[in-house]
Amino acid sequence: MVPAKLYWREVLDIYVENAAELTAALNSASAGDVITLASGDYGSVTITADYADMVTIQSEEPGGAVFDSLKLTNATNITVDGVHVDGTGNGGAGGSFVKISDGSQGITLTNMEINGLVDGVYTGAYGVHVDGSSDVTLNNNYIHDVKIGMLLNGSSDVSVVDNGLDYLGNDGIKFAGMDGLLLEGNIEYGNVFPEEGDHVDFIQGQGADSNDVTIRDNVLLASNVNNIQGISLFDVNYTNVLVEGNVIYSGQTRGITVEFGENVTVINNTVLNIPGTNKSTYIDVVDGGVNEGNIFVNNATTPGEANGNLQLQNDDPDGDFYVDDYFVNGSAGQGITFEDLQIIEGTLAEEYGAVGVVEAVVAVLEGGEPVVPVDPVDPIEIVDPIVVTGSEALDAALDAATGGETISVENGDDGYVIILDDETDDVTLHIETPSEVAEAGTVDLVFSGSDGNDIVFGADGDDVIAGGGGVDRLLGGEGSDTFVFAQGTELDIVYDFADGVDQIGLQDIAFDDLTISDYRNGDTLIQMGDDRLILRDVDFQEITVDDFISL
Repeated sequence: MVPAKLYWREVLDIYVENAAELTAALNSASAGDVITLASGDYGSVTITADYADMVTIQSEEPGGAVFDSLKLTNATNITVDGVHVDGTGNGGAGGSFVKISDGSQGITLTNMEINGLVDGVYTGAYGVHVDGSSDVTLNNNYIHDVKIGMLLNGSSDVSVVDNGLDYLGNDGIKFAGMDGLLLEGNIEYGNVFPEEGDHVDFIQGQGADSNDVTIRDNVLLASNVNNIQGISLFDVNYTNVLVEGNVIYSGQTRGITVEFGENVTVINNTVLNIPGTNKSTYIDVVDGGVNEGNIFVNNATTPGEANGNLQLQNDDPDGDFYVDDYFVNGSAGQGITFEDLQIIEGTLAEEYGAVGVVEAVVAVLEGGEPVVPVDPVDPIEIVDPIVVTGSEALDAALDAATGGETISVENGDDGYVIILDDETDDVTLHIETPSEVAEAGTVDLVFSGSDGNDIVFGADGDDVIAGGGGVDRLLGGEGSDTFVFAQGTELDIVYDFADGVDQIGLQDIAFDDLTISDYRNGDTLIQMGDDRLILRDVDFQEITVDDFISL
């Protein structure tokens, strides 16, 4: 037998041109190697290798290297990049064209196209099946012409980010028994061909309890059918769940549902109804969960702002809160586009729902840079700054309806405290020179939200940030900041907490009364009773008593 040829282009780069060479390369590769695949058909590929560090298998030309199927079985530290998995048939029920299983870990699939036979038949295999594995990332893949886009079960620390799903026979993403799951930025384009009587969901959880689940910034469009349910977490228990910033367009009544669970938060989602279908497409959250900052359509009851959400209607174009007064063409129905779902500036759609998510997609489609989703409310808009120097004191009552004002404090010999109080219709800003900071030579700022849903920014100094009640988003900015956690906080989310620099100020709460745990992939949840504080991208094991002070 003639041994397979290996072409070494440079250190750690192995070039192969056929299936035999790929097998030899996998057997000889070691940590850090890159295996580059020439364009061509490599047949069905199974990988069982266990590498000490990442080995990358990449197509020389995007989509040029073609696999009939891909199985990673008890494999470790492997990235597959740019390969096209092009099934030669529809596959059997319960099968999949890509499977990651049997204790595989450290697996990344990125920039891939994955599909069954493109023949208009959608009753066969799944696109991707992740089973009994950990530390798996599925990123920027396009999955089509399969029965179910992805099935994720019995696995931990799985991230499914920025994937496209289309031409399906049933669900987009289905999961069960997950411990650490991130579903973010995925789009289902809405071409679905279910069998008669099928129950179809965009994202569905069922079958076994799941923990630490984040479902964020995903989009469901409606194309050839109107009966796709949105995000449906049914049947079993879900613990530590965040559903945030998703856009659902459907004719089904269930837009977002979390049936059972603890520590469930559903905030800032947009759920719109296809006109002429069901009277409403709503959001249903388990008792004790947070359901605020969302937009939904319900034609059966009076629309408006209520219970922290914005309810629209699509029955009466001349009536209040009509959907097309908030979205460019929210009544478009089946075939709706991203452009139709863009927000109309100056409306309440800038204060509720998934602000900026669709606009970011449109920017990419138009070839521009992605738009970073903007916060719906800027609590401090710059309007004719009021300048205070020396040891002056100032009381300024400002009309909140004008958008607020900014007070700029020049740091002379004294320090100042700025307090924002917006519990009433007017916003009152008070500046004084407390004796305890008069000689400090620094500026201390206190920014406080109301009992509603606030977005509170700090400045560049050492600030105190308090969200108040409601669901609040907090950013401290530069300096050593203190984020207030008090009874009645409800839910605050801190986006820039720096361990060892910033602190958490406990108000009428003792440290021993707190529960500190992992909330999702890398977030920290601090809880006392029904009050919760989430620190984004902070490992809960790094949070100790030293991070807290009493106020």
